[in-house]
Amino acid sequence: MARKTALLGVALCLTMLAGAAPTVFADETQLYSLYFKNGKSLRCDAVWKGIDDYVWCRKSGNSQGYPTDDVEMKRTFEIQAAVNQLVNQSEASFNQGDWDGTIAAASGAIALDPKNEVAFTNRAGAYAHKGKLKEAIQDCDTAIGINPDFPLAYNNRGYALELSGQLSEAILYYQKSCNMGNPLGCKNYKRVHLPSK
Repeated sequence: MARKTALLGVALCLTMLAGAAPTVFADETQLYSLYFKNGKSLRCDAVWKGIDDYVWCRKSGNSQGYPTDDVEMKRTFEIQAAVNQLVNQSEASFNQGDWDGTIAAASGAIALDPKNEVAFTNRAGAYAHKGKLKEAIQDCDTAIGINPDFPLAYNNRGYALELSGQLSEAILYYQKSCNMGNPLGCKNYKRVHLPSK
């Protein structure tokens, strides 16, 4: 079953001193995981059960089938649906400024799927807003460890570093997020690297 979620952007003020209302940015993406009985997992563009007792994974335009005997079917299809619901709930709570609700929903998703970088990134954003910067950085590091190609985790780590006063490190993470194609990372990089005069 597909996991569709909006990626949460960490809300940033235009300037830290101005106290302007935060702006939330969101991108939509779909993430799919195929879980195997041997404990391994595989990221796919799409996952579905086909004919002849095979589960199919499409990745970068190529599809490959795996025997259902090798696939952890419940986790791939049923548990992932519950995780998706919790991730979506964390997004809704984040957009309402309910940081505790975001943390609770994301933590529930992580309990079911400890390799869900989106849940870790969502929770990191809420932790940062609550001033729990150490926890925010730790969650971003975990998300990056799970998926080093997830640009929002770099942006959110930059935000937590910025709030903790580590501006030069924050700039590096914003730049990395920007270089990976995240518009919010680019905006934040320009905001802190090229401040208006």
